[in-house]
Amino acid sequence: MAMKSSAKRTVYYSYPPELVWKALGFGNQREVDPLTEEEFESREPAPNTVFTKALEVKQNEVFAFRMKARGFYATMRVELTPTAPCETKMTVREDVEYRLTSSYIASRFGLSIRQELSHFTAEINKRLADMNEMKSK
Repeated sequence: MAMKSSAKRTVYYSYPPELVWKALGFGNQREVDPLTEEEFESREPAPNTVFTKALEVKQNEVFAFRMKARGFYATMRVELTPTAPCETKMTVREDVEYRLTSSYIASRFGLSIRQELSHFTAEINKRLADMNEMKSK
């Protein structure tokens, strides 16, 4: 039995891609990958720890990364597309490969990746609203 799940979500924000990118957490272009590729592949995360590795970063357009935890590997891809002068379409896709049967079973009774993407896009919306509110003060 393949223990995999995938989910995709598309949302529209009434903000330009530069602001959505900033809300994703890239306002200051900080370092993303403290682990080398070899360390990422060979080391095992401690309990309740997730390793991440950037796969593709194009400012204001794409951020794709791989996650590794004790129970799963996941790949997340975020794409930003301008659809109007102040509107951005954000498409988020997550593919999960469960490393442990217990993690797969837990995902069926806990937070599914569809719910996770819904929470993720809602958090971006909240950050954008907070940024807009701070700007107007």
